[in-house]
Amino acid sequence: MPSDAGVPPRAGELRFVDSNPHVAFFARDPDRGLVQPANACLDWGVIGSRWWSLDAWGQVVGEFELRGGDGYPVTNCYELDFQAIAGELGTGLLVTGPYRAPEPARWQPDANQLARLEARVASLDAVFAAADPARPLAERTLAYRRGGMWTDDGGSASWIAVGGRWLGLFSWESSGDWQLRYLDASLATDEFLPPDAQQPLAAFDLDGDADPELIVHQHQGPSWNDVLLRPEWSRAEIVFESPGGATI
Repeated sequence: MPSDAGVPPRAGELRFVDSNPHVAFFARDPDRGLVQPANACLDWGVIGSRWWSLDAWGQVVGEFELRGGDGYPVTNCYELDFQAIAGELGTGLLVTGPYRAPEPARWQPDANQLARLEARVASLDAVFAAADPARPLAERTLAYRRGGMWTDDGGSASWIAVGGRWLGLFSWESSGDWQLRYLDASLATDEFLPPDAQQPLAAFDLDGDADPELIVHQHQGPSWNDVLLRPEWSRAEIVFESPGGATI
């Protein structure tokens, strides 16, 4: 990557890069909201810029400096090279600009809720069984609180994302059980798919509507991709994907 390739962010602009290997993902523009600039793969390579690593709830857990990057022909994008200054990498998501961490949306299901969820998940795992066994439930879930218009309209605030060979979004209902709100099994038809093909990474409010978005890491063996999802009533809209994904 040329040392003078980068273009600094506009005033108030936030730039997010996704999990390792790091490439441009999406931005929060002060005028246009969440966007994915077409030239981000080159323009975001500002040598010496400071970035903050985030945990699953959008809280800052480390500080990094952008040192350079290498071009990657599969994605036509630069994989950015960061040097740790303090803290840890967290989820692998990094942000630069005037970032203010949102209120954490973390939620912890109780023992009864987890037992009921495990039974539901086991039935789905059986449908998409493959050579490698499914990972333990605790290693592939992310429980969080919904908010904003969703709860204003009477929707359940308690949700959990479950990864594996498939991705499922469940809500805990007043009836005392889980409702499957969304299921993505588009990758699960490959019997050689790794058991961590879909891994929920983070759930936090990115667009300022008080309702968390969901970031999921997709790992297909020789390739990877990150997606930003906006959960709705019975589906999840894919807002952005990593630019072309990458081949490992």
